[in-house]
Amino acid sequence: MKRMVNVLFAGVLAMTVLSCGEEKKGYTLNGEISDVKDGMVYLKKYQDKSFIAVDSAVITDGTFKFEGVCTEPLAYGLTTFRDSKRPLVFFLDNEKMQLKMNESEKILTVTGSAINDLYAQNAPLTRQDGYSIDSLVAVHPASAVTPYFIVKDFAYKLNLEEMKALRAKLDASLDETMYVSQIDGFIKRMEDIQVGAVAPDFTLPDVDGNPVTLSGLRGKYVLIDFGLPGVLIVARKIRILLLPGINTRIRILLF
Repeated sequence: MKRMVNVLFAGVLAMTVLSCGEEKKGYTLNGEISDVKDGMVYLKKYQDKSFIAVDSAVITDGTFKFEGVCTEPLAYGLTTFRDSKRPLVFFLDNEKMQLKMNESEKILTVTGSAINDLYAQNAPLTRQDGYSIDSLVAVHPASAVTPYFIVKDFAYKLNLEEMKALRAKLDASLDETMYVSQIDGFIKRMEDIQVGAVAPDFTLPDVDGNPVTLSGLRGKYVLIDFGLPGVLIVARKIRILLLPGINTRIRILLF
């Protein structure tokens, strides 16, 4: 009986040690803010081209703390204004990080994170003329920072072939991450609207409130405009300039 008790105790102890060893690693953000003594600070995640508040912390004597778990490294922001669309940005991973911020002077310094160091090195440069996103991809193909900059600063500047070339150089370990999935979405949408491709179908009300489905206009010449000033005048001029024999096949859609 004593032997059985000892075996059970050893088994429980081993399971306890194992569970402690398998405890999921998270992040700890210890922050100091020099321009606010007391109040609230908000942690926001960059998602779908905007920052969304995901957590908040109390500022006490100019200090604050966040703790949590990241599913993957992503861009986040800190702000003392809940509705701010321009927080102070940094890259967050499951690490212990020290932050010092002054929001009024737009200053945020972060220590303890190699991935944020890479972000901080490139963030001031990506919108400058001559910056090479290809160089960043070549040197850091497996870093989550790389697809973040592609999505944020380059996706709308590059053509389909350039986007495909960058995507092919990213490491396979990033395939299921948020920013690479967004790149794949960009590529798919660009393929759908290439010259010669069938336009994606849609149904929208025109200026008179009548529903119009694009696929219902096959066989006609279609001019589509989404609310640009003066478009009606432009559309009328186009109708006049076209040959009379073609005019009867023109449909002008104004949304």
